[in-house]
Amino acid sequence: MLLSAWSVPFVTQRAFVVHTKQAHDQQADGVGGWAAEGVNPADFSHALCGYMARRALENDKSPFEVLLRPLDLMQAGYSDLTRDSTITAGGSTATVAVARANGRMDIAK
Repeated sequence: MLLSAWSVPFVTQRAFVVHTKQAHDQQADGVGGWAAEGVNPADFSHALCGYMARRALENDKSPFEVLLRPLDLMQAGYSDLTRDSTITAGGSTATVAVARANGRMDIAK
């Protein structure tokens, strides 16, 4: 797990990460309806962005130049999240954008 606990005060369900080496932006917004079930909707979105950020940072440390694709990054983050026993329920919208050196931007939602 990236942090000792994902649980955050119920202040905002939104999470975002801006990563500069390959210029990508990740945003997630937890689904507020989970609060009625006793689940903090922020936990899911914060964990999703945290796991996506970890994958991006791991890519930076790789000796190989790997082109990150937004959908792959989103899927990897979600796969990590589903293995996290501290996230028992939740949902989120999410957007990941990667800006390329050629001026092109790839986006997954």
